[in-house]
This record gives sequence, C-alpha cells and structure tokens, in this order.
Amino acid sequence: MGNPTDDRKDDILEGALSITSSNDQHEDTKTHQSIGQVLEVQGNTEFIQATTAAPLNPWSRTSLQLYLILLTACLNATASGFDGSIFSTINAMDQYKAYFHKQETGSSTGIIFAIYTIGSMAGAIFTGPVLDILGRRAGMGIGSIIIMIGAVVVTAAQSEAYLLGGRFVLGFGISLGTSAAPTYAIELAPPQWRGRITGYYNTFFYSGAILATGVTYATAKTNSQLAWRLPLGLQCIPPGFILLGSLLIPESPRWLCSRGRFEDARKILAKYHGAGDANHPVVQLEMREFEESIKVQKSRSWWDWRQLIFLFGCAYSFVYTPLTPTYCAETLDNHTRATGMGIHVLMNNTANFYNTYVTAVALDAISWKYYLVFVALNVVYGEQVALEVILRCTDLFIGFLWFFLGVETKGRTLEELQEVFDSKWPPKASLEKRKMVKTQDGNLDQVADCG
Repeated sequence: MGNPTDDRKDDILEGALSITSSNDQHEDTKTHQSIGQVLEVQGNTEFIQATTAAPLNPWSRTSLQLYLILLTACLNATASGFDGSIFSTINAMDQYKAYFHKQETGSSTGIIFAIYTIGSMAGAIFTGPVLDILGRRAGMGIGSIIIMIGAVVVTAAQSEAYLLGGRFVLGFGISLGTSAAPTYAIELAPPQWRGRITGYYNTFFYSGAILATGVTYATAKTNSQLAWRLPLGLQCIPPGFILLGSLLIPESPRWLCSRGRFEDARKILAKYHGAGDANHPVVQLEMREFEESIKVQKSRSWWDWRQLIFLFGCAYSFVYTPLTPTYCAETLDNHTRATGMGIHVLMNNTANFYNTYVTAVALDAISWKYYLVFVALNVVYGEQVALEVILRCTDLFIGFLWFFLGVETKGRTLEELQEVFDSKWPPKASLEKRKMVKTQDGNLDQVADCG
C-alpha cells in the first residue's frame, strides 16, 4: 500500500494539472538524472510548486470541517431550488385554487409566478454593495433572514396581496444568497481543490427542487389549507440552517484582506489551506498575492476580458449546471466578483420573467394552441432530421466558442488568473505549458531556463 502523502501528490499532478513527460532526444542524460524528471505543466509554476510541496489531506479533521462550512454555501442553492419549484405544484392544488379563487393559468396567476423573479432582479442590484461592504457571510445571513420573512408572509397569506408581497421578498432574499454563496465558496476553497469542491454548488439546486416535489406530493392528499400552507412554511428550513451557519463559519479571507484584516485572513488560510501551518507554501503564496492584488485593483477598470467570459457563461447557464455560478465567480476579479455575480443573477432572471409570466397568460388566452408556437418553430427549422443537424451544429458552434474564447482556470489561484487575463490572448495563455523538474522526493521545482 502506497504512502498517503505520495498518493496525494499524484492526485494533484493527475487531477489539477495537465502534465506530460518531456522526452527530448537532445537532453543530456547525466543532467537529467542529477536534477530529476523534467515535466511540462499547465498553470502557474509557483502555484504548482507550492501545492505539490506539501499536499493537504482531504480526509483530515480540518478538511472535513471545511466541507461542512462549504455546505452552508451549498444550502443557498438548495433554498433556491425549493423556493423556485414549490409554487408550480401548489398552483395546481384544488385546495389552493379554492381558497384564492384562482385558475392554473391567466394573467393574475402569471404575475404571482413572475413577482418572484422581479424580486430576484431587484435584489441583484444590492448584491455588490452588501457583499463588498458587509462581507460574504453577511450576504448569506441577510439573504436567509429575508427569505424566512417572505416564507412567513406567503404561509400566512389571506389574500393575493400577501402572495405577491411574500414572493417578491422571497426572490429578493434568494438573489442575495445565491450571489454571496458561490462567491464565498470560490474564495474559501483551497485553490488546488477549488474546481472539485465548488463544482458541486449548483447541483444542490436539484436537491431543493426534489424536496419541494416530494413535500407537495405528500401534502396534496390533505383536504385542507394545510396542503399548501405547510410546503410554503417549510421554505424557512434551508435559510434557517444558512443563518445558523453564517454565524459560525469563518469569513472569506479575500474579503478580510480587502478590509485590511490580513492577520485574520492568514489564520483562516493557515487552518484550511495550510493544515494549521502559517508558513505553509500555499498560505505564503496566497497572502503575497492577496496583498499584491489589493495594491493594483483600485487602478483597474470594471471592464476587462473576463467580463466576456462571464456573459458567455450566463447565456449558456442552462447547459453547464455545475459551472454556471462557479466559473463566473472564478473569472471575475476580486473587486468585481460580488457585483458581477449580481449581474449574473439579474440576467438569468430577466429570461425567467418571460418564461414565468408569458406562459401563464398564453395558456389562458389560447390554451393548448400555445404549444403550436413550439411546433411552428420546429417547422421553421425543418423536418426532424434537419432539426437534429441544426442542434448538432449549434453544439459544435458552442464547442468552438469554448475552444477559442474559454479560459482555463485550473492550476492557478484566483489572483494568478490576472496574468492570464492581462495577456494578449487569454484563452491561449491559460493553456500554455511550462517545464518543471520533479525531484527525488516527488516535489516540483521551477526551471529557470526552459531552453
């Protein structure tokens, strides 16, 4: 059985990097043997050297604690999935329709659905100031409180006005939480684990959606107001855990540095990124980069290349479930990340507003004939075979866009991505390989001159 430390080094080399052995026929054999194996690596060499020198144990007590901390952030996606899905089933309940004298379709029903989206759009405007001034934890905490207020209002609803007001508040709170949470997760996760850990974030949306479906399926059998009031009341549970967690978890070290609290940030990094060692290579590297980043961020424009990648991620968010929020948060700079995530939420909900309001109105006005709109679109595209060709060509086009415009983020800290976006062609720069030497103890050292 192999040494756990060696296994973790191999995991870093295999999973976080793209490495190929250098077999140059002109390489001097004696020199090769004396300095170690020469490898080509993709990413920042300082980062790779730091992470391979002292790998973290993913099953240590501190690492398990970190997973629970990040679970608080993921629960924001669960809350979003629960709140965003619950009303679709409730709207079909006879108990609900009888109490509010509603139909499943129509303008009044459409606005009840759409007001949630409008609340999210309004909340997105305040995301940047709240997260940048009060912190990432505060963003999640405040968002959870607002969600619970909205949930109480809709649960106690006596009229349509309660539903409209409560769902607006719910959407507002969800917007804050789902902007703060991926930002927090990206900034707290160890850089060498960032992709794996934060990639799970958006998948938690479906845990909430599944729970909402299960709860309403069970309560629908109750022939009373409890059938719809109980599911609406249960919307308080996820934000309740989020609020409790936000009071206990550490703050984002990057936000702490932005407020001048460098020692507090160093303690957090030492515990979760350095296995308790403040002199851990990764901790020293990150602190140095934090300080350098703060010095230059004030002189930077709010717009740069990464905004294009950010907008691209929003446009295709329905495809890349794990990547949508995390990739946006990764590619945005520290001083634009909170505001950028707010724009991300705003753009998504702009499209959602059409889907939630127009569909209800259209079904009420022309009933089943509304589906002919989609049939007509298929006719415009052509026969089924032609449609499949168009879809495949679309996929191919998207693939080309990613190939030419996508920027690879692995193998670097968030701050080290700056050198990529500062290059003439960031997609190419993010894939460049550099030579490093793998020494006898398994560590990787930089090569001053790659030749």
